[in-house]
Amino acid sequence: MKFSRRTDLPPETRVEIIKAGIKSQGTYGAMTGLAHQYNISRSFLYQLMAMTMFCLTEMLSVQSRELNPHQMGVNQLIVLLRLEGKWHRSSISEILKVLNYPYNSESMISQHLKMYGAFLSPTLSSSRLVIFLSDEIFALGCPILVTIEPKSTAILKIELASNRTKETWQNHYEELQLNKFIAKALASDRGKGITGGFEAVYSQSLWFSDHFHEFRGIFKLLIKFEKQAYAAIEHEYDRLCKLNNARSEATIKKYQEQYEQACQVCLEKMDLYQQIEESLLLLIPSLYFINQEGRPNDKQTVKDSVLTIMVWLEELQNEPVNEQTQSIKNHIDDIVLAVKKPVMKHKPHISSSKLQFRAARFIGGLL
Repeated sequence: MKFSRRTDLPPETRVEIIKAGIKSQGTYGAMTGLAHQYNISRSFLYQLMAMTMFCLTEMLSVQSRELNPHQMGVNQLIVLLRLEGKWHRSSISEILKVLNYPYNSESMISQHLKMYGAFLSPTLSSSRLVIFLSDEIFALGCPILVTIEPKSTAILKIELASNRTKETWQNHYEELQLNKFIAKALASDRGKGITGGFEAVYSQSLWFSDHFHEFRGIFKLLIKFEKQAYAAIEHEYDRLCKLNNARSEATIKKYQEQYEQACQVCLEKMDLYQQIEESLLLLIPSLYFINQEGRPNDKQTVKDSVLTIMVWLEELQNEPVNEQTQSIKNHIDDIVLAVKKPVMKHKPHISSSKLQFRAARFIGGLL
């Protein structure tokens, strides 16, 4: 006989099944007959009975009722489920209901969590020598100042501020200093507030720029040029469709010129994107601490590698690109303070393009 999951069985019916099963224990064939009657499997029937007996035993056990009315208070349980279990307040509420805690509403849990958070200090307290990573994030237009320790990613201090001036950052670092954090160095963007505040408190410590902010501009240009290349491919295909649908000689000549011009623009856009992409693929590896041979990168070697890539990019004679490369060259000494992998020595041979392959697939899909 084929059985299926009986999700349609109401609790009352399940209770009747369990009662009949308990009464029929020891009677030959009774369990099979009960399974056929309700179209359920015997394993499911035994599972229901076993779970029922377990719950009854726990509920009627005098020892368990006296010794463990509740394992912990509701406040401790809320904190445990939130911090260790990572539960959302709706899930915590359901757990409290199942465990028969009298106060279990979501609003109560939310109020308790806010109250606990207010008691916590926004500054970690420890005595150690660390490197700071500092940045500003924004919520509803308000700056949030954050400083973390890079190895553990522990948040050393986080605060909602009214502004991000030098004085605000100075207070931020002074509180860290009061909590016995001694900065070996700071990695951040070039914001005047961050760097000025750090210099005022830790004047003898190093500052170096983080690579994300230093190279963000050039990589944003890469995304822009990729979009332009795809737009040029679409425009070229559109001109080709117009040409194929033309009938008069004058119209054919008109769209033929437009198509040839679109082809030229498309090749230029693709070539620009392709060369920048392949150059930047070598940029990040050249900043790593360890090269391919497993030896630490030399600061001067990394500097030469980055400057070489900037020269290649300048050969493209693109004004926005040149602005970014000049900015990187101006700050090269700050960038190589934290050298991060393989040193490339030769200019890449630019032949087959990943973009050309994408373009071929794109046009093939349209056709």
